Amino acid sequence: RQPCEELALISLENITLEAVATPSVRSLDLSVDDVQVDNQLLETPCQVALYTIKPASTDSPTRSKLSALQLTAKMLPSPNANAVIFEHLILSLRPMSIYLEERLMLRMADFMGLGRVQADAAALTDESDYEAHRVATQLMATNVKRYYFGDLQIVVSQNRLSVITATKLTPRMGEMKRRLGLTLIKFEDAIIEFEKFTDKHHFETLEVYLGAIKSHYKKELKWQAGSILGSVDFLGNPLGFANDVSEGVSGLIFEGSVKSLVKNVTHGISNSTAKLTETLSDGLGRVVLDDEDTETRQRILSTATTTNSTDHLVAGLKGLGFGLLGGVTSIVKHTYSGAQTDGIQGLISGFGMGLVGTVTKPVIGMLDLAAETASAVRETSKSSNRQIPDRKRLPRCVTGAPGSLLPPYSYTQGKGQSILYTLNRRDFTEQLMAYEPCLFDGEDSKLELLVSTENVWVFSRNDDATTIIFTYHLSDLLSCHPVSVTADPGGHHKSKKTQHNHYIELGLTVTTRSATMSAVQENVKRPRINYAKGIYDEREQTLYSDSVMD
Repeated sequence: RQPCEELALISLENITLEAVATPSVRSLDLSVDDVQVDNQLLETPCQVALYTIKPASTDSPTRSKLSALQLTAKMLPSPNANAVIFEHLILSLRPMSIYLEERLMLRMADFMGLGRVQADAAALTDESDYEAHRVATQLMATNVKRYYFGDLQIVVSQNRLSVITATKLTPRMGEMKRRLGLTLIKFEDAIIEFEKFTDKHHFETLEVYLGAIKSHYKKELKWQAGSILGSVDFLGNPLGFANDVSEGVSGLIFEGSVKSLVKNVTHGISNSTAKLTETLSDGLGRVVLDDEDTETRQRILSTATTTNSTDHLVAGLKGLGFGLLGGVTSIVKHTYSGAQTDGIQGLISGFGMGLVGTVTKPVIGMLDLAAETASAVRETSKSSNRQIPDRKRLPRCVTGAPGSLLPPYSYTQGKGQSILYTLNRRDFTEQLMAYEPCLFDGEDSKLELLVSTENVWVFSRNDDATTIIFTYHLSDLLSCHPVSVTADPGGHHKSKKTQHNHYIELGLTVTTRSATMSAVQENVKRPRINYAKGIYDEREQTLYSDSVMD
C-alpha cells in the first residue's frame, strides 16, 4: 500500500499437527499452545491486539495445560463429489484478551477494501438482471457442495474485550470511519461469556452454516451489552472494580493471601479513579483546547503508554505544567490570535476564550496529574495474569520501501526505529534512514549513530539511560566523508605498530555573530567520530585458532 506500513504480526507457538489419511477415514488434530497478535502501528497506545490469558495460580492444573487453540475433525468418505461428510468437527479456544484499537481497525478496513465509495445508483443494473441472477442461482443450487456434520461445535471460552478509541485521525481515516458508520465507546476488560455453538445432523451449504454461526454470536453479543456498559470508562469501570474485589477475596479464601486482597482492591480503586479523571480531562479538553493545544497535550500524555509507573508520573507532572503555563498565557495567546484572524470581533471573542482558558487549562492539568498518578498505582498493583505481554518483535522499518513493497525484516533497523522515537519524543513524521549500533564499544557504554530524515544523532546507551552526545539537523550538514589518521603509539616496546584511527568527519555550518561586526558569519565545524577504534582494539586482542600451537 501507499504509504507502505506493517499492520499486524500473528504469532503461533508450539504448533502440533497430526493428520491421518486412509481410504476409509481422514482425521485432523491440530493444537497451538499460544496465540498472540501484535499491533505493529507505531503510534498505537496498545502494542498487542490479542493474546492468550495465562491461567491464574488458583486455577486447576488441568486448565493450565490446555492449548490456546485446538481443532479436531474427522471426515468420512462420500460417494457424491458434492457432499462432504464430517463425523465431527470441534474448535476450542482458550480465554483470550482482545484489544480493538480504532486506528488498527480502520487501517485493516482500508487494507481489505472496506468502506469504499459505492457505485452510482444510475450505473447499477436494472431489476430484471437481478431476477435472472436469482433464477440461475436456484437452478445451480442442486449442484452446490453441501456439508454434513454429525457433531459441529465451536467452543469460545470467557474472553476479555477492550476498545481503545483514537483522539485524532487523519482526514483519510476520518472519511473511512464515516463511510463504515463506526461509532466506538472506550472501555476495558469487559468479560464476555459466549455459549458454545452446536449443530448436529444437518446437510446444508457452507453459506447456511456461516450465516447460522454469525447469527449465534451476534445474539450472544447483544446479551453481553450489560457487561460492556458496566465496563465503560466514563462510569469508572464498576464491573472491573467488582471483578478485582472478587479476585482478591478468592485469593484470600483459597490461598490465605492478604497481599492478593490488598493488591486487587488497590488496583480496582486506582483503575476506576484513573478512568474517571481521564474521561473528565479529555471531555473538558475537547471543549476548551484548540487543535494545537490538544495535539501538544496528547503528545505529552502519549509518553505514558508503557507499563512503567515512572513514565505515568512524569507525564502527569508535564501535563500539570502544560496546564499551568496554558492558563498563564491563555488571555494573551487567544486575544492575539483572534485579533489577527477576525480583527475587532476576533479580539473580543479571543479575550473571552482566554478568560475561560485561564481557569480551565490548569484544571485540565490537575486532572491529567490525578489520572496519571492513579494509572501509576494501577500498573504497580496489577496482578501478573493481567499484565499485557510485550511485542514478539519490534515493528518493521519500511522507510524508502521500493515499489511500496515491504522490505525484508531487519532487527537492527527495527531497534533503531524504536530508539529514534524515544529520542525525538514520538514524532512519527521523522523516519529512520540508517542506524549503526556500534561506533565504539566501551566498558561502560556504547557509542551509536542514527541518521533520520531530519537529523543526525550520536548518543551513548547503557542499562540505565541514553545520553545524547550531539544532534545536528540535516540542513546544517555540508559534507560527510571518512578520514584516516596515522598515530605513533610511542612507548618503549620492542615491537612498535603503527596505529590507524578511522573517523567520520561531518562538515557543518555554524552561524555565529562576530563581536566586532554586526554581520552574521557562517563558519564550518568538522566533528570527528572514531568509528573503527573499538574494532581495531578488539582485533588486536583476539586470539585466532590458526595461531594456536598444539
